[in-house]
Amino acid sequence: MVAGAALALTPMVVATSRSNNPDMTLMFLSVLAAWATVRAIEDGRQRWMLLAGVACGFGFLTKLLAAGLVMPGLWART
Repeated sequence: MVAGAALALTPMVVATSRSNNPDMTLMFLSVLAAWATVRAIEDGRQRWMLLAGVACGFGFLTKLLAAGLVMPGLWART
């Protein structure tokens, strides 16, 4: 929660999120996928892994292969 708040309140994030750049959306989806993966590991429910997969899929649609940079880390975590 602290890291998410720090990310949301960083002046650089506020400055770059005003442009029509998909980087902020990609960052959000990557963090969402990581959070859902951690929840899946802790909780053991399959729906969290499904959410992580959906977030990675939307990240791929947002900025193609840049979303693939976080996937090996998520796969190694599980």
